[in-house]
Amino acid sequence: MAKADKESIKGNFDYQQVEHYEQNVLFYSEGGSYFVNINYGENKENLTIKYTFGNYPLQQYIVETSKGRFQILPFAWDSRPLDEGGQRWFHSYEQENITLNDRLH
Repeated sequence: MAKADKESIKGNFDYQQVEHYEQNVLFYSEGGSYFVNINYGENKENLTIKYTFGNYPLQQYIVETSKGRFQILPFAWDSRPLDEGGQRWFHSYEQENITLNDRLH
């Protein structure tokens, strides 16, 4: 686990858009900080990536959803080389539509 910064972030935060069922996500960076914008239909959240978790073969990202409450995003970065199927964003539950009413939220 590391503080999210230029040295620790492995994922592509160059305005990368990812979709998973009804979730639309945008990963981006500005001014040395890293962000995720998550849209679930009408619900929209813009969160700052606070920490990274893991490194290889995958890296997960932790956000602060409210003061003192941290959560790992359902999207992770596959940090393996491209020729091994890596260098891509993926959802931790690729085959499941996790809605806002789901207990995993």
